Amino acid sequence: MAIREASEARRRAVRKHDAERVDRVTIRLPKGSKEIIKKAGYSVNEYVIKAVMEQLRRDGIIGETEK
Repeated sequence: MAIREASEARRRAVRKHDAERVDRVTIRLPKGSKEIIKKAGYSVNEYVIKAVMEQLRRDGIIGETEK
């Protein structure tokens, strides 16, 4: 089964959504970190978000109920 390419309208909609709702951040990790994170059962994105939010809570920057 062939994978369909997203239409230009769909790509525009995704870019608009991302621009309005997410911040993009590029990080560099030590070699092998990605494999370790995946072996722990997380995606890299999921793991980084969880780690950042946890640290923000510990530092008192955000409350416990915030995402």
